[in-house]
Amino acid sequence: MLLLASLTRVRWMRVALGVHLTLSVVALAALASGRLAGSAGDVVAALAGGAADASAAVACQRVARRLPPAHPARRFWHVISVAATLAAAGNLAGVVFPLGLAAPWLTEAAPSLAGIGALLAVAVMLTYPLRLRGGRDRLCFWLDLATVMVGAVACSGYFAVPASGPAGVDFLRLLTGPVPLLVTVFAVAKLLLAGRPPFTAATGVLGGAAAGAGGLTAVLWTTAVGSGHAGWITALSVGSDCLLMVAAWVQCLQVAADPDALERPRRRPYSFLPYVALSGTLALLTGALIDHDESGRTWLVLASVAVSTGLVVLRQLTAFADNARLVGELDTTVRELRSTLAERDALAARLHDMAFQDGLTGLANRALLHDRLAARLAEPVTAGKVAAVLLVDLDDFKPVNDSFGHAAGDAVLREVAVRLRAAVGDGDTVARIGGDEFAVLVHEVDPDGLQSLARQLVTALCAPIGIVGGEARVGASIGVTVVGDAATDVEQVLREADLAMYRAKSGGKSRHAVYEMAS
Repeated sequence: MLLLASLTRVRWMRVALGVHLTLSVVALAALASGRLAGSAGDVVAALAGGAADASAAVACQRVARRLPPAHPARRFWHVISVAATLAAAGNLAGVVFPLGLAAPWLTEAAPSLAGIGALLAVAVMLTYPLRLRGGRDRLCFWLDLATVMVGAVACSGYFAVPASGPAGVDFLRLLTGPVPLLVTVFAVAKLLLAGRPPFTAATGVLGGAAAGAGGLTAVLWTTAVGSGHAGWITALSVGSDCLLMVAAWVQCLQVAADPDALERPRRRPYSFLPYVALSGTLALLTGALIDHDESGRTWLVLASVAVSTGLVVLRQLTAFADNARLVGELDTTVRELRSTLAERDALAARLHDMAFQDGLTGLANRALLHDRLAARLAEPVTAGKVAAVLLVDLDDFKPVNDSFGHAAGDAVLREVAVRLRAAVGDGDTVARIGGDEFAVLVHEVDPDGLQSLARQLVTALCAPIGIVGGEARVGASIGVTVVGDAATDVEQVLREADLAMYRAKSGGKSRHAVYEMAS
């Protein structure tokens, strides 16, 4: 029920805002076209502007109430609500003046109320904390802000200084027009460029447009009224109030839909605002040159273009430095990553060796022999060739350990491994599968060559082996079985080779025997 009520309130707020905007657009059109002029136009403008400011004040209060008490944006929206209230009071006080219903002092106080409200709004924007992260962020922020301000100085100065030159400047007009505009631009641009402003992006754009329209009204009011465009400048003034109202309600609806809308940082590594300011200054200079305006204010714009360009170049150089730093950090990270990957690969290789290699001889172990024998069983053999396993058991190895010690026994095993590897082909597998047991997987060999290989291995292993303290003599009993003749799995192949090896050992040492299937 609470959710339904909340959604209903939001829907009615949107409907009311739509109706208000529609009426405001009608009023703006009537004012701009000159259909409403004189006292009637002043009354309509004051009513429309006052209603928009009052509506904005309500929306700002709603936003402030939805924020936590310690949130810095809560104070911001409270003050903006007070400023909008004062602006509404000033506008509505102006309603009674054309009707002759107010005392002179109230009529004179009306602009002061709006001015106090504007001062409050600017003050809270100027004092809002930036919450930037470091010195480099601050440098980029102030460079961007300086670019915006140079553009604002160029635009306001161009319209405030007459073509006749500085001697014709009305300093009261300067203090009530361009100076407040520049302060307002500074305050708004500061928040738009800040790391975490007190409003969302949409509200910032609308609020900035409202402040800009209000500042332009102050700058151009006298000129517009004097040139017979009072309707347009009045419409611009009311339009700034309507934009403020829309900005406030957009923020209100966004916070109502997402209470954390103001918590997420929205600062990007770049901002379009300085480039917009530079583009505007260039457009103003182009217009002045087209009009053949060679007065001092054109030189002011030209100087602003030069300064803005310098600031943008400096900002880009800062960005290039950042990019170079980031690339350097990335290179370092890549090198560290490559080093880590190399260490990982080396560790994986060591783990692989530990899992599939015999630590003493460097030969394949039983697990790797099983894998390769299984792969050999799954593959066809070339016609006229056979694959075979030769199981080698050393003869008289125990006396070597007993007589010379285990270090000598290890040396004998390493030499046996060397001789076995030297006797077989590169594609064959030599493995140590036990204490003094070895196995040779011959992937392809001629049937006649298999017997020859077995005899060659027996001869090689019978040769004396030099060790510390003398020489050792061992022999080898070898059992031979052809892979795939009858056996269909690894264990069966090894059993056949084992049976053949024991038959060779029982017939005398240093000989070989071929497995024969029982009939």
